[in-house]
Amino acid sequence: MKVTYKGKRNQIILAVEDANELLNSDILYELIEQHPGFSCSKKSPKEISKLLSDSTMNIEVKLYKPKWKWSKVLGYFVKSHPNTVFLNVRKIYRETNSITNTIIHECIHALDNNVNNSIIEFGHNCGYFDNTAPYEIGNIAESIIDGESIELPQMIDVLESIVEDRIF
Repeated sequence: MKVTYKGKRNQIILAVEDANELLNSDILYELIEQHPGFSCSKKSPKEISKLLSDSTMNIEVKLYKPKWKWSKVLGYFVKSHPNTVFLNVRKIYRETNSITNTIIHECIHALDNNVNNSIIEFGHNCGYFDNTAPYEIGNIAESIIDGESIELPQMIDVLESIVEDRIF
């Protein structure tokens, strides 16, 4: 998968660069595979990791301005634009790593749609968002960028062992 942005906003340019770096990183895929399992998912973390790493999708980031200026929506994906993720221009004044999280989150929705556009197989259509693939993978991506530890104890061990293996 490759993410592009044709605009001039530096923070989005940097977030897209980070997203592409992550999408070309073994660490991201290893951490996804080691996840204990996503809620609302018909696919295992290993299957989702493989789908993402094998994806040849080109995703374009576009900005939109919501009609309601107090909208809390950070971004969205819609089936009618299967190769586009939209970011709320009113919500881009935050840390770049958080924007990268949103981009990766929306890319997971695009991937899910690309795999099977007639059913959501690993989104968050079950009525809640906790532990769903888009949120968890976005959070994993942001944690890698931050250099912070992953919240789940088993994920911390995996990240430490991956980093240790690469140092020696």
